[in-house]
Amino acid sequence: MSDKQLVDSLLEAIKERGLKHDASGTPTAVYGHGQDATQRGLFTFPGVAPEVFSTIVGTEPGMIGVLPKYPSVYTNPTYFSITGIQADIGSEPSTVCGAAPTAGYMKGCKLTSPFGRFRRQTREIYLDRIGARVDLSDPDYLQLMNNPIGGNDPILNPSPFGGNNPLTNEIAKVTIEMGFSINNLLNRQLWIGSPANNNGEAYKEFAGFDLLVAANQVDCETNTACPSLYSDIKDFAYGRVDAASSAIIDYLTYLTRYTGKLARSTGLDPVTWVFAMREELFYEISQIWACRYYTYRCQSNADTGGLDPVGSFDSAAAVTLRDDMRNGRYLIIDGKKFPVVFDDGIPEEDSTDTGNLADGCFASDIYLIPLTVLGGKPVTFMEYFDHTNKDLATALGEGKLANTVGVTNNGAWIWVVYQTGLCAFWQWKVEPRVVLRTPQLAGKITNVAYCPLQHTRQPFPEDGYFKNGGITHEDNPTRYAGWNQ
Repeated sequence: MSDKQLVDSLLEAIKERGLKHDASGTPTAVYGHGQDATQRGLFTFPGVAPEVFSTIVGTEPGMIGVLPKYPSVYTNPTYFSITGIQADIGSEPSTVCGAAPTAGYMKGCKLTSPFGRFRRQTREIYLDRIGARVDLSDPDYLQLMNNPIGGNDPILNPSPFGGNNPLTNEIAKVTIEMGFSINNLLNRQLWIGSPANNNGEAYKEFAGFDLLVAANQVDCETNTACPSLYSDIKDFAYGRVDAASSAIIDYLTYLTRYTGKLARSTGLDPVTWVFAMREELFYEISQIWACRYYTYRCQSNADTGGLDPVGSFDSAAAVTLRDDMRNGRYLIIDGKKFPVVFDDGIPEEDSTDTGNLADGCFASDIYLIPLTVLGGKPVTFMEYFDHTNKDLATALGEGKLANTVGVTNNGAWIWVVYQTGLCAFWQWKVEPRVVLRTPQLAGKITNVAYCPLQHTRQPFPEDGYFKNGGITHEDNPTRYAGWNQ
């Protein structure tokens, strides 16, 4: 769609809406091109090269990119699990026709998972600025070479107006700015989301993995504890993964053994699991994993100085295994490869958060998450409220809101335009949730410490490892004319 076609479409939508006064009438957008009384657009500079490279550190897909997404209209779903059968009642008979013990009652537990509700809006924009250029020096040929917040994830990336080039279209610019905010919000909510933080009906959080992978599952109707659904939680107590002992191998190995045995015993095998952790932590673990794995529980006659005894191994083979794990992003445990998903949204502590860490060291959690059971049945996934459901679609059509309210991304997002005259902004809403049907097959190792030589840059503006710089707009040059003498 060209800039002119976009403006014509928007003006027609405003006309049909009856000029309802919703926007402030004072635009807050910083434009990419053109100029007004105070400033020029960010990209308004003569002679710049057409290729534009971004240094924005976007959130990698992480777990939110791994999980399948399904539409749903059920706001309070109930997930039933059989949690056990009670002990027999009665004694063994003393005669052949005597009464035998009676089998105990079957027990069950109901879990639930609420939708979150998140809204973000664009900055207010003056529609008549779309397509404006200062003069022939104002470039309309710029091309974004890399887009770290791009992608087609239905929840993370609402489809922008005006195409996908924020360097040439003003509405694409403000919607991509909003998309950056949404990416950062949801990538962290996946881990720390808690309905306890809800603000009435306006803002709601779904239950993130910190609440789902836990040893406190309860029946959603009676609040009765359901221990057979508890996840396996182990506290590493801020131990360093590169300590002389093989403790991290012990913890990870027994986490997989415990959940693996449970999967087999309950008839849910085969299960597909992944580990989720921060990238810095993975590299510190994989640094020592191959050597410790080759010598795990091996004995040596050498004096170990009180440390775990270590046997001999082929250094070249260890280096090959280490590099293969890093390139393939997996850990090998008991001969099995467990995929590792990097996720910057997992909370991380440093020495300013706890006295358990030295300067330059960090701590975070490692999650073991079951993706499928029974050879392919999804048990960890995301759902979103389906805004394409027929009742909502009918209501929008009958209210003649087709040009002022829209649904995108297969029904995940709904948007509305607010305007006063030619000033407008767009507000977007999404309602996602995370579902973990088999929390008993999940696990977590908490408070794992690691001390990398250098921490990576982060995508979250409030993080100490976030970096940006530069300007938001160009200052107007001094220009003279007879009428302003």
